[in-house]
Amino acid sequence: MYRFFLISSCLLFSIWSCSDKAINLPGVSSFYDSSTLPIPAACGSDLDLKNYRAWKLIFNEEFNTDLNKWDLWNSGAYNNELQYYRPQNAILNKGFLFIKSNNEEVMGATRPGNATLKKFNYTSARLESKEIFGPNGNKAIRIVARIQVPQGIGLWPAFWTYNDPYPSAGEIDILEARGHETNKFQSVYHFGDENGLKTNDEKNNFYYQLASSKKDFSQCFYIYEAEWGNGTIKIYLDGKLLHTFKEPKNEFLNQLMNKKHRLILNLAVGGGFFRNLDVTKIAPKGHLIIDWVKVYSR
Repeated sequence: MYRFFLISSCLLFSIWSCSDKAINLPGVSSFYDSSTLPIPAACGSDLDLKNYRAWKLIFNEEFNTDLNKWDLWNSGAYNNELQYYRPQNAILNKGFLFIKSNNEEVMGATRPGNATLKKFNYTSARLESKEIFGPNGNKAIRIVARIQVPQGIGLWPAFWTYNDPYPSAGEIDILEARGHETNKFQSVYHFGDENGLKTNDEKNNFYYQLASSKKDFSQCFYIYEAEWGNGTIKIYLDGKLLHTFKEPKNEFLNQLMNKKHRLILNLAVGGGFFRNLDVTKIAPKGHLIIDWVKVYSR
């Protein structure tokens, strides 16, 4: 999910708490009734701690009480996305974070840095961690989240990292999915300079598709992970290594090894990730559900 630039045309596919009531975020005047939230899936993998015995937990978000570790957008976005991001679409309930997209008309800032008012027909939420993370010398990090993606045409859930200045600080997309193709997801990284992106999207896209006999990603929780450091980015699903990005095939990867990124969770609606999207068929609502987010270092 590009931070500032439109998706390249070469890409084909490129708050439950202890109570039953959703938490009203500070500064937010309204919030969604928790009775309208879907029930999270009862299936899916959980963290296998034996895979992290040599690693130190440096960030742990269980979404039990508040969102104090995160900044929430109040703005439109990039990539020709159709939603307006606002804090009240991030809902905590019973230990889960729900990011809700909704078909409703609002007026708001066009995007960060452009306060021109614009009409939006969808709302959603985007969270960015206040803390930044990255490899340090020979030390790698593992960025992990347990997620249930939404199903619905035009929905674009994402779990990723980036930092400013963009794109020279780079970006790592651990999970991007399309709501009408919930049996697959993609991982990719981007890097560039003040003149724009320099990485080759076709070289850097990795797509994974579930076997036809298995449930799709919207029906259960899955654990999405990137191990970043030692000259590589490794993509894992439920603890299984799926793919390794490395030089020389994946250019500019070494430039990412001294960067630090924010963690991003968001649910976009429409945008350049879709080809020939019929906006009349976009799902009127959807929920990206996150159980937890963790970062390990070694």
